[in-house]
Amino acid sequence: MPAKVSRKILQVGDSKGSVLPPDWLRAFGLNVGDTIEVFYDFIVLIKPLGVPLDLDFLKKELDILARLEEASQ
Repeated sequence: MPAKVSRKILQVGDSKGSVLPPDWLRAFGLNVGDTIEVFYDFIVLIKPLGVPLDLDFLKKELDILARLEEASQ
């Protein structure tokens, strides 16, 4: 389900936020009130709670995302 989308930053109370892609939410069966984990530095990684991080899997995913970025330029 690799994809690249643009999102705007929205005002959410005193904070700011963005909307998660509906396809991604459906793929993981996430609904309002569910918990996700957010990891961030230069890149933001959002994952459903309980889904383990696997380094080999992440490397493959980042490669796919880098190719998506290149294709869209």
